[in-house]
Amino acid sequence: MGAFKQIVYSDFSGGLNDTSAAIAISDNQLPVTENAVYSAEVKALQTRNGCVKVNAQSFNSNVTDGFSWLVGGILKRCIVMDNKLYELNTEDGSTTFKIALRNNAKYIYPFVYYNKLYFGDGSELYEWGGHDFTTSSPKGICKKGQIVMDTSGEHGKAGHFYKALFSGSESITFSTENYTKATRWEDVTDIEHFSSSEVREMIPFDSSKKEVVLISVLSAADASATVSIVLDGVTKTLSISSGDSVPTIVNKLKALSIEGWEAAIDGNAVRFTATKAGRRANGYIDPSTSGVKFTIDTEVEGKANDCSLEHIKKCTIFCVHQGSFRVFAAGNPEDNALYYSEIGQPTYFNDKINKVYPAINGYGKVTALGNLSDALIVSYDAGWYSWTGTTPLQDAAWKPLNIPYGCVAPKTLCLTPNSFTFLARSGIYEVSVGILSQEAVMLQGNKIIKKLTENVVENVIRKIKNKKNCEAAFFENVYYLSYNTDGVNNDYVLAYEWDTKSFTVFTGWRVNRFIVDIDNLYFTTKNYVLKAFEGYSDIDVDTGEKKAIKLHIKTKEYHLGTPLMNKNLQHIGFIFQQHDKLESKVYITIRLGYETFNITLDTLAESLYYGREWARRWGYRESIVRMAEVVKQSNVFQIELKNEEIDDPITLIGIGFIYDDIGIIAPEILKDKELHK
Repeated sequence: MGAFKQIVYSDFSGGLNDTSAAIAISDNQLPVTENAVYSAEVKALQTRNGCVKVNAQSFNSNVTDGFSWLVGGILKRCIVMDNKLYELNTEDGSTTFKIALRNNAKYIYPFVYYNKLYFGDGSELYEWGGHDFTTSSPKGICKKGQIVMDTSGEHGKAGHFYKALFSGSESITFSTENYTKATRWEDVTDIEHFSSSEVREMIPFDSSKKEVVLISVLSAADASATVSIVLDGVTKTLSISSGDSVPTIVNKLKALSIEGWEAAIDGNAVRFTATKAGRRANGYIDPSTSGVKFTIDTEVEGKANDCSLEHIKKCTIFCVHQGSFRVFAAGNPEDNALYYSEIGQPTYFNDKINKVYPAINGYGKVTALGNLSDALIVSYDAGWYSWTGTTPLQDAAWKPLNIPYGCVAPKTLCLTPNSFTFLARSGIYEVSVGILSQEAVMLQGNKIIKKLTENVVENVIRKIKNKKNCEAAFFENVYYLSYNTDGVNNDYVLAYEWDTKSFTVFTGWRVNRFIVDIDNLYFTTKNYVLKAFEGYSDIDVDTGEKKAIKLHIKTKEYHLGTPLMNKNLQHIGFIFQQHDKLESKVYITIRLGYETFNITLDTLAESLYYGREWARRWGYRESIVRMAEVVKQSNVFQIELKNEEIDDPITLIGIGFIYDDIGIIAPEILKDKELHK
């Protein structure tokens, strides 16, 4: 017998591989890794962080949705419970009721535009933070409930928002109104200069315009004559006398009574304003022999109100295209159109004209929207399109992308470094920004389109029963996919670490909706909003009490470099990083061929010898080596570690084996006669 050999496995950066055989996966991969994350800093496998309650007291309701957004650099958050929308204060967990959703809606479909939150509920559209007038607005009609922003501070506080309390409608001089009068105005300021606190049904943009025609008089009359003036098909005559001055002719012009128009003098011109909105026929003037020089110009081209939100209210997917400042909407169950707003007008949709469809049949329904570089990307059931430019028939381009897999759930689409990532029917895909310039169809396995889950976590993907219920968040360089195995509850999270390109699985979380902030990740669940990655325990959402993070690690079947050779295993060593808590409990299972041995490690302050008496070592060391004497034979060895204690993190740095080779596995004698000749 020669000298003992030793080998240590300390690289677990490959993460989960549930697809290949346990003996065939890479040495740095694991067939089971639950609630364990690889730390590139420590270079170890450790218990993930847990979560804490945002609301100390249970809401006694399922928190079905949530969202966060920035207003003037300030973070705001909202949640949905019992078909109602609330503002959420994450400092103390308090909520403020904002509005009841239509038709028992459980979710909102939000987008942010100019520091305002807009959202739908599948039946109606809403605006959070808007106003109707400013103190610099011209005198006009103000209705009860409408909001004025004080821009001067002369009769209120500059940057504050005031809601009208008076009944009915009043003609208001906004610059002189006293906004401190509590019987007439309520201060509804949320964030000064940026947002009111009011949530109300979206007011459709009124696109109707009254046509304005300016007729200018440029010279006096040389002779008496009758001048003909035509506006919108109506002809009027003007008697001109020889020598009439420009002001005289202007006054005569103003005195004309033309049906459908109101006249006003503006210097040497008369401005005719239509009494009704809508387009008018071009006008003209026949000066006859008067010698008067006239010009006629259409200052404002009339337009009927073509804004309609009827189809937009039923949409469930919204996105603001950063390249054109248009809002895009989809998900109307009655129409598979991609609708788009007018430029810079989030409440102005001409839903009869401003819409596009995929040019190729068989693409299916719109499933997701997002931004990539200067393009809007649109997922369908069976492919993708992109929108670039601003205006159709001018510079906008609507073209298919070379991606043969559609996104199955809108909330799984995330922007990732120089790419976007989404869940398709067959797995998770990452698509490089280079797709926008690709001409040939690209399949997975290349640099443009990558199937991240391929041959790694295929079994996880197969277990997802309802992919449409999944959702994702990209936070601190990790793509988190919440998924279900019962078709209802997203009780699992598949985490993909971008730097190590490795997966792990979280259990113990039930994610209704991720809420991503600049510095924090929250998720809504039953009874609570939870803040992720705090401490080393989870929350039982039924009781509100702490519960253990169930760490479960299973290594590959280590053959120690010689799979056909039996080894006499003398010792197994475990290298842990010691935490502040010394009394850590780890359940260890050792599998050697067909034999299984169980060890319980009660403290990381003790030495460990399997089959011998415990020997206690006092003091603190950052790393601890624990040895188990085994003295068993096998060709492969597999280690399983579990920990189910509250606030008891485990950090595994490495696993080592001390052994000597015995010889090759005893061969099976083949019974083939030809082989024996």
